[in-house]
Amino acid sequence: MPLAKLISGATRRSSATRDALSQAADHHFHQYLGENVVVSETLRSMRHGIQVFLSYAPRLLVSKCIDGRVHGSIGKGYPPTTVTFSRTDGNRVALTPENMHFWNRVNAVVLSARHHTPDCPALFIALGHRAVLGHGCAAHQGDDAQALVAVREQAITMQAKYDARDLYVVYGMTNTDDGAERLIFLDGHEVDSAAIISLLDTPRMPLKVAADVFQDTFLDRLVDDRPTDHSLGGRRPRQIVHGPEAPLFHDVQSMIAMQTYLLEDVSRVVNNESRNNVVFQPRLFDEIRRMLEAVHDLPQRLLAPLLYQTLWNIAYTLHERERLTKLDEVTRRHELEHAEDIVGYGEGFELERRNRLVLAKPGRGDDQLALQVAKKVLLHNRELDPQPHPPLVHVNVELAGDVDSWEAFNRDVLAPLMTRVENVHTVFGEDCRILTTYSRTREKCFYPVRINPDTTPNSQLNEDHRQSYPADVTRGLTDQNFRRQQFALREQVYKHMMLLETTGEGFTAPDESDLT
Repeated sequence: MPLAKLISGATRRSSATRDALSQAADHHFHQYLGENVVVSETLRSMRHGIQVFLSYAPRLLVSKCIDGRVHGSIGKGYPPTTVTFSRTDGNRVALTPENMHFWNRVNAVVLSARHHTPDCPALFIALGHRAVLGHGCAAHQGDDAQALVAVREQAITMQAKYDARDLYVVYGMTNTDDGAERLIFLDGHEVDSAAIISLLDTPRMPLKVAADVFQDTFLDRLVDDRPTDHSLGGRRPRQIVHGPEAPLFHDVQSMIAMQTYLLEDVSRVVNNESRNNVVFQPRLFDEIRRMLEAVHDLPQRLLAPLLYQTLWNIAYTLHERERLTKLDEVTRRHELEHAEDIVGYGEGFELERRNRLVLAKPGRGDDQLALQVAKKVLLHNRELDPQPHPPLVHVNVELAGDVDSWEAFNRDVLAPLMTRVENVHTVFGEDCRILTTYSRTREKCFYPVRINPDTTPNSQLNEDHRQSYPADVTRGLTDQNFRRQQFALREQVYKHMMLLETTGEGFTAPDESDLT
């Protein structure tokens, strides 16, 4: 049997044998997975650029709410995979020794910094969120002051636990209307993107759109870096910064290329590496630098990354403000309020677009409570925007490295998936459809697997209508034929199959001869 058919489950179950609800859920999941494969392949092609970015950036951990409106790292100017996230409702975390998920996450970032950036501490940013046009944080009943108190207390506790030379802690708020961030340092100094825009926006030197953050001479010439210019397709910066779908913020390849270029440029200017500021508006650049230099305990190595991060956030904020003005009222309201249509439970969801997922990420201290909060948000969204299928839950386990045996795969993927699916069953009952996948930290591609084998004589005993999506990259593998090479080949076949379906363009089809 061709491997693609085996993986897809095309021969296993015809659409006629599935109920309409499962068919609708599977269709939604299939589109969702197809989009993920496309973006993850772009991410793979930009791996070198991401490594260059990391050579200038601190190891960063951001704690924030499960709200889909604050999803991802785009507002900070960090490429996907370069930020470790802790996501809990209202950013309320049990900072007790028993919450091992959270502390493992923090310690991994600290140790990564010790290993890769010994001259620069890891950076921890605890963020609450607020809104003016939309609603604020539901976990704090829309009380902005309460949301701020929660992250302030978290930041104080974290800095008391870790030496600032190991982990430097900042807290603040994100405005979900436009993505503007307000960073507050423990000595009381603040760097507030919205306040900076308000201060420096004048009739003679406006700050109205993202292009206003940059110098005209930079915007109108080709980028003076060959890899960046290649990734931009020979376009000048002005061509990628304008419009509601500006590639600088909406095209993964252009975005990562420019993030790397801009952080490197700011770092060279700050570190006096024979580079003047020829990219950003001098008045804006100098004002943010002055604010950061006033923070009395800020490590010198964090000055350039935080300066870059704020410049990017201001450009992103201005872009979002302009974009919202071009939307009709219904679409605008949809952008400003909760609109998530899937619960994401586990890790590895960074590639998904803003406001698509409401997360239940291990680390709060109680996974079932996190799922209950996520379910409440999702059901509310479904009341406003009905869907033709039951509530959708995507459960993912993320791997940091390779697995080379069925025993390792069973322990590191299948068993954790089963534990999490049981939590989903407890919270959602029979009324849900569940997608189970694994991913890898560096690539963020979701590979679908089914927990129970469906190719055995007794497979009907393990059937569960809640797990209707048929694809499984490990279908037919056992401890006798599980080899790393075969496992990797199946992943390649899956991606090739999904790329062909989604874009009409795959890559060179893998050779399946090793499987026979």
